Amino acid sequence: MCLRTVFFLIVGWVFVVTIGSVVGIQSAKACSPKSNLHQSKMHIEAILHDLSENYKFLDNGGIGQVKMLATNKYQVSVLREGNVDHFVYSLSLGADCKVKVLEKKENTETKG
Repeated sequence: MCLRTVFFLIVGWVFVVTIGSVVGIQSAKACSPKSNLHQSKMHIEAILHDLSENYKFLDNGGIGQVKMLATNKYQVSVLREGNVDHFVYSLSLGADCKVKVLEKKENTETKG
């Protein structure tokens, strides 16, 4: 049996149909996270992706703290020998449900 999936776009809604039955309906207009926790998860995943791509000390220490400062603003502290690197991220969630880094500030705290 050959399964076929067809996508229909009707007045801003996407219908996914497999063998004549509707298996999922999703709005094509705007992103709407399931909950605040889901939105935070999306933000933190974007931050982790950014750190894994751009942080120069990946082999040292690890994340000591992730703190939400505001709805779309987070502070991440990365521990490493003698230092703590602090990053403050300002983020936005687009209509396509992709998180965009609007601003990233970094400072290093030296531990004695």
